[in-house]
Amino acid sequence: MKIPHLVPILACAALFHAAFAAPGATTPGETSFLDEQSFVTGFMSRAEALRKEGKLVPLANLADKSASSEPIEFLPPLTEKAAPADLAERLRQSVFAMGLYYRCHNCSEWHFSVGTGFATAKGGILSTCAHVIEFQPTEMREAFPIAIDSNGKVYPIVKILAYDPVADTALVKVDGANRPPLPVKGSARVGEPVYCLAHPNSHYFLFTTGVISRAVKVQAGDRTVRSYDVSCEYSPGSSGGAIVDACGNVVAQVNTIESQFLEGGEEGQKNPPLATVFNLRTANAASEILRLADPSCRLPMPPPPKPEPPAPKEKPKKNPKAEGEKKS
Repeated sequence: MKIPHLVPILACAALFHAAFAAPGATTPGETSFLDEQSFVTGFMSRAEALRKEGKLVPLANLADKSASSEPIEFLPPLTEKAAPADLAERLRQSVFAMGLYYRCHNCSEWHFSVGTGFATAKGGILSTCAHVIEFQPTEMREAFPIAIDSNGKVYPIVKILAYDPVADTALVKVDGANRPPLPVKGSARVGEPVYCLAHPNSHYFLFTTGVISRAVKVQAGDRTVRSYDVSCEYSPGSSGGAIVDACGNVVAQVNTIESQFLEGGEEGQKNPPLATVFNLRTANAASEILRLADPSCRLPMPPPPKPEPPAPKEKPKKNPKAEGEKKS
């Protein structure tokens, strides 16, 4: 019996233990070894400094605005193939860690909900999944959307240009991020090799390879949403990551994992153990990003819901009779 389990690819917000640090200066062909812990410590301290200086923009101030009509010009697709090592470096220059810098209900500390995004047009325009910047009321008290480049520099997100909950896509703007945009291509073929650079489980800037395994479409009301199943490895924290072809064109954007299970154990056994057969990794087609060049296709992000702190735990009631009993 097959039991699907669909998971948006957004990492657990309070975990930062595995991350990559800013690359050192390297020459072509030289490997840059990265300090995981210093990268996380660095961007968290920089985010906190920006918050204290009042330079971060609250999510509540960005949402519920009228849809932007700002022009968005995507780069034309490239036609020359590149070596995987060159693609990895090219992606590293254009990919960001993205998410919400937030304070939770359970402590006074600040956390980061790890997702992925990438430069997709000039002027500091980044693409990511809509759910990467959505407020989680049961986890968060207040939140500020930010983007972090491979050098650990933190950029406040200052505008939400487009929000598409049907295709789980968002375009946002940051100031001062002069990272090279990745060209976007509206089609790809099944069997074509593809590459991904993302932040699975807070392992920042992890490069994986695979192929396009399947092209599918889903009817959502009056819209048809197109996506690809891919064999690139990724996990929570990768949402919004670019899936590129051999030329470095974005052909899809990481979205979900659907785990496929089989029941084990004896026939008729209650609560039989489950075995994972494989993980179906789905990425929305880049055509869903390209459609947002048309202002009429853009929606404003709704206002975030009110925080929902957990209910206080009830203390166990004392039993007066039991308290009055004494051992002989």
